[in-house]
Amino acid sequence: MTPVDAFTAEVIRNAIISITDEMKRNLQRTSYSPIIYEAEDFTVGLFDADGETLSIGLGLPMFIGGLSDSIKAKLAHWGKDQIHPGDILLTNDPEVMGSHLNHMIFSLPVFNDGELIAFASSMAHWPDVGGVLGGVTRDIYSEGLQLPFVKIFKEGVQDAELTAIIRANCRNPDRAMGDFRAQVASIRTGERRLSQLLARYGNDAFRQSMHLIAEQSERFARAAVREIPDGVYEAESFMDDDAVVLGKHIQIHVKVTVAGDQMTIDLSGVSPQVIGYFNAGMTAGRSAAQVAFKCLTSPLLLPINYGSFRPVNIVLPPGRVISATKPAAVRWWMTIPMTVVDTVFKALAHACPERVIAGHHASLGGGGPYAFIDPATGNTYLPGGGAIGLAGGGWGATSDHDGMNATVCLNDGDTHNTPVEASEAKSPMVCIERALVPDSGGAGRFRGGLGVRVDIELLAPGMYQSQIERSQCPPWGLHDGEAGLANRIEIARSDGTVQTFPTAKANPTRLEAGDRCITEMGGGGGFWSPLERDPRRVLADVRSGYVSLRAAERDYGVVIRSSGAHGRTFEVDDERTAALRAQLRALERTTEAAQDQTRAEHAE
Repeated sequence: MTPVDAFTAEVIRNAIISITDEMKRNLQRTSYSPIIYEAEDFTVGLFDADGETLSIGLGLPMFIGGLSDSIKAKLAHWGKDQIHPGDILLTNDPEVMGSHLNHMIFSLPVFNDGELIAFASSMAHWPDVGGVLGGVTRDIYSEGLQLPFVKIFKEGVQDAELTAIIRANCRNPDRAMGDFRAQVASIRTGERRLSQLLARYGNDAFRQSMHLIAEQSERFARAAVREIPDGVYEAESFMDDDAVVLGKHIQIHVKVTVAGDQMTIDLSGVSPQVIGYFNAGMTAGRSAAQVAFKCLTSPLLLPINYGSFRPVNIVLPPGRVISATKPAAVRWWMTIPMTVVDTVFKALAHACPERVIAGHHASLGGGGPYAFIDPATGNTYLPGGGAIGLAGGGWGATSDHDGMNATVCLNDGDTHNTPVEASEAKSPMVCIERALVPDSGGAGRFRGGLGVRVDIELLAPGMYQSQIERSQCPPWGLHDGEAGLANRIEIARSDGTVQTFPTAKANPTRLEAGDRCITEMGGGGGFWSPLERDPRRVLADVRSGYVSLRAAERDYGVVIRSSGAHGRTFEVDDERTAALRAQLRALERTTEAAQDQTRAEHAE
């Protein structure tokens, strides 16, 4: 066997990145559901003959392990000798992929010279796969169609009977079949392009290149881990509740151990699985740890492959809320894993502050009408264009930058806000307001990103539900940075009454035409003390409407004068600012001394 040269390996590296990008674009262009072609709630990838990741198309970070684990499980189910050219393997099993039943995973084997070389695979969110419409689910059986391991194509021939079963379990079968065909087209694109690459370079050169690329990724990641001081680092956070046992917090505890070039992320302290629908499968929990590790070590290195994760050990027993087993409900699987990622960053904030971010709003923003009601018949029907997009919110600040405003939560990565006009054109609702929320970003030398307020008015009767989390555990600041504003919701009735909720969750509630549902997604946490922020940057925030005059004084110790005909000319009062900051620093020292005294007394 002739060793592959570095130039060929580099050409193949870039080729597989290009192939996954083309797979992604083809799926996006040909799908029927706005959540796929607008929001980009999907991902694609190439995998070796054993199911190890070769390249993941940029998309949802929490899908980083779902495709690989799915292929490995399919290989264990059928065996390589029972997988043939033209087969397309399908599943949506949460215990295999970690997420909910809406995620359909299609995998296509790639053969060359009669040998199984790789798999092309895609995972996409179908808006409906049957099950209860809205409501609170308590087990997987109420959440829709479950597909075990099935061959939806057998040696190139589609199974009409299986397809009919899938079609019959979807409320909008034409849309579902459109997304079905889009996913098949995507993986066939991957098969075609990879076959062309294999025909040019051969199986051995391809395998050697993949091995070399994985080794390079591993070396890069290990070097990054070695730069983190050895030690054991722990942190905690919590979720509001599981939507069934109201008010009972869900604990998130992580322990990170760094020893040389190896990191262990121990998630044993995460809460046991819950009755409600906020559970996730084992793959989602491990993916959360992998996402955190990738961000800490090699966030920009492509392709994302299995070599990048060799230096991390993940401890996650079954039966946790992020490693749930059947019959756990998993409809809102995505919420808790992203707070796990945030908490890993929190644990390592003192070890490597330059690599972490403060807490972010950490919720998909899932509050809005999920169905409309036909006034003539009383029957419900699904919105044609989905909700008014993902609300987005504030991300945490880093050690040297302000957090991002109005950005989709960490779990959803490259997903986009659906354009308001697209949703309004397809569903009987109108977006009254989508705006940044002043003072929602946590104060700090670097300010947290701002949250978003979305106000939607219904033009026809409909059903509203909210699954938003983190209304009681606001996005924390780091290194004396302050917390961001927490998430919240309310309903404004057409008669002028306003309905509020103890958390940001709401069970199915009927809205009439003219009623409005309002979502305020929180901001991100700040980084370093706000008294260290340049007063000119605070002035710029005030001029931009990000920070109010009151918050400038209260949080940053910056006194700003307003003048002009309409009070819209702002200038920093340097003398009063210096005096106020000196006063606030003295108060901080007094408070810290009192806290130290209290801790010492408790220790005795």
